[in-house]
Amino acid sequence: MAVCRVSWTGRELIGDEGRTDWFRTSQFGLPASRAARIRPDARHRPRVERHLSVANADGATIQSRALALPAPPAPGRGIKGEPYPRTTRVRLMLTTIRSFSLQTISLSTRTITTMAAPSPNPVPSFWLSDEHPLKNFQSTPDLPRDADVAIIGSGITGASALYHLTTMAPHLRVVLLDARDVCEGATGRNAGIAAPAGAEDFTDRVAKFGLDSALETVRFERATVKAMLQLVDEMGLRAHIQVRRGGVISLAENEQEFQALQRDLGLYLQQASHLESDEEVRVVRPPQLQQEFKCSDKFVGGVFTSVGYTMWPFRLVVALVQHCLATNLNTNLQSRTLVHQVQRRSDLRYDVRTDRGTLTAQYVIHATNAYVSHLVPSLARHVTPVRGQMVAGKLRGASQGVTWPMAAIFNAGLEYMQQRDDGTVLLGGGREFATDVPKMEVGQPDDATMNPKVTAGLQHIFRTRFENGDKFETELVYGGIMAFTATGSPIVGRLHKAGPNAPVSNQFVAVGYTGHGMPRGFLCAKNVVLALLGREEEMDAAVKTAYKVPSDAVEPVVGASKL
Repeated sequence: MAVCRVSWTGRELIGDEGRTDWFRTSQFGLPASRAARIRPDARHRPRVERHLSVANADGATIQSRALALPAPPAPGRGIKGEPYPRTTRVRLMLTTIRSFSLQTISLSTRTITTMAAPSPNPVPSFWLSDEHPLKNFQSTPDLPRDADVAIIGSGITGASALYHLTTMAPHLRVVLLDARDVCEGATGRNAGIAAPAGAEDFTDRVAKFGLDSALETVRFERATVKAMLQLVDEMGLRAHIQVRRGGVISLAENEQEFQALQRDLGLYLQQASHLESDEEVRVVRPPQLQQEFKCSDKFVGGVFTSVGYTMWPFRLVVALVQHCLATNLNTNLQSRTLVHQVQRRSDLRYDVRTDRGTLTAQYVIHATNAYVSHLVPSLARHVTPVRGQMVAGKLRGASQGVTWPMAAIFNAGLEYMQQRDDGTVLLGGGREFATDVPKMEVGQPDDATMNPKVTAGLQHIFRTRFENGDKFETELVYGGIMAFTATGSPIVGRLHKAGPNAPVSNQFVAVGYTGHGMPRGFLCAKNVVLALLGREEEMDAAVKTAYKVPSDAVEPVVGASKL
């Protein structure tokens, strides 16, 4: 099923002086079933009707109905009387599950951001506190001049690609490149939650891809986490990376959202529960909700699934790269090496031009996520950088230990939280507090600074929504750049050739995880390796359907480099 285009007409909510203005129809790459759930600062208010039309890819209307949506807020107040920034410009459908961002399909109404290179001095991350042997590591003093495969990016995707090449084609010479140290991008700056797809958002997956493909995406994410943890156990890393299966609770802040969660659950139990035989899924209501999950009465209900993990992702990636370097002499790591350009040669190989020289390779894998358009400009219209922000802290006076063994997702997925074994709470999201340009941090590529409004918003959220929240003391603010797509799905596979007479591309991508990379990246990388090795028949169905490379995502034309 083609991705639907959702058009809204009605009033735009503007927090500035409580005014309302009319706005033109906009097209958003989000399914219609999301509409009733998405509500930023506009909950629990008088309701007005707006009209929703859903069209297929050919423009034919396939659904049209009126929906009751929130009316404008009273000046100066937000959710349940809480203050909100007076300059907040609240558009309908601001947020989606797992912090999916507002994305427009129409290029005329969407800013396309072609990424620059990563900042050389990002803010410190909670996960990067470890000293490790791969810091400033370069396997050879000089950049190798020749390789079979160049992998650009050393997060979970790049490390997995290196691992699968090492195990499936150990004879190939592989060079892993990164502008920073190993895993200093998004994987080393996330919330450490590996929660594969399940009941939540299942209705939307069916609307986007059809039932069969939706089931394949659920199956793929479950398989990804399972394969990743199986490798963790084989390498004896479970204690080192602090894997915990505590499950995930999706919390609703109003009845409308709670009912939508339950509808998702109903369809999931009917169609997909067989995909995970040991999964426990249950609806939780007050007062059990507050007693079991230590949250405030601002939450009216939730859906809990036992299939959800927390871990230390940076340690996983470092251990994986170390393993490859130690077991296969054909692997080479070149950190602190910025790639400026990938240029096709007349012999159909590639010159990978860096700030330390040029590497020639037969194949190139782009595992740079939000930064992919720096080297593949045709993906700028499909992959949008979005800055994600985290606060890390502890409860003042609390003994060490875990109050929240499960991960939590709330505010329609905009906020997410976990707690580490030492009691440190990691809370992410808060982009709705980013009222300056760019709004919602969409198109923001800078992780060398953080937004103080988002920091204050996250602190306020925890203090008002969780037990003893008033004792929360922030110890660190960090973040990274996520890569969002209009469908919320990653883009995985071979880039298309640049023109009808151009040679077949040997450049591959696995990018655009939309803040949901941990349960996707490991096997997305394996699928890219399968494609590179000419074993497409072994690729996962989800990658071939829901994650396929758009037809206009082409190998960049730079001009053939002379031998």
